[in-house]
Amino acid sequence: LLILYMLITSLGAYSMFRVTKRTKNYDPIFVGLVVLWAGYQAQSIISINQIGLAVWGWLPNGLAIAYEKNTRTKDQKVKATNLAPSTRKRGNLEIFSPQLVAGIGLIVGLVLAAPPMSADMKWAKVQKTRQLSDLELALAGGYLTTNNSQRLASVVVNLEESQLPEYAIKYARMGVDFNPEYFDAWKVLYYSTKSTANEKAKAKAEMIRLDPLNNTWKEID
Repeated sequence: LLILYMLITSLGAYSMFRVTKRTKNYDPIFVGLVVLWAGYQAQSIISINQIGLAVWGWLPNGLAIAYEKNTRTKDQKVKATNLAPSTRKRGNLEIFSPQLVAGIGLIVGLVLAAPPMSADMKWAKVQKTRQLSDLELALAGGYLTTNNSQRLASVVVNLEESQLPEYAIKYARMGVDFNPEYFDAWKVLYYSTKSTANEKAKAKAEMIRLDPLNNTWKEID
């Protein structure tokens, strides 16, 4: 997926390079598009991404590719058409029709998008109902209830504040099993009232490992 993402992003960058190379006059629309694309790329490198922002990252990249294609001269369009591979046919029937490709893409998209969408919908229900049964259903794990480290850690804190330590320790243990490289998972396990002495010792060692330059974790009891 990283390779695919880099290829698509590189295609957007290459499209802007082609427009820049052939443009002789100032084009405010293109300049704005470049600024938008570069700003998003800088943000995605500097800051941790999240889905609400990531969906907009595809917009400037797609616009850059489309802009390059639609601003070609007539000669460039003819050249690109001549260089494009011919459509393979068997008789008068295309082997891969546009409808088939679109259908396959739709199915693949649904398979990839269904788990996070389902998990987010169940989590949204928890925020409204505040029912423990809904919480357990949302954090059950599995294909349609995918978990994430931040959510599990925040649930532990909320359950401790709600005087439900038995459930808090359950999800604290689930959090470290789900992602042992997530610092807050070990932190909430350490501070859970139901965690054992061995769990606290393990959590302290992992916090020191994950944050070695912070002496705070070395001094806690």
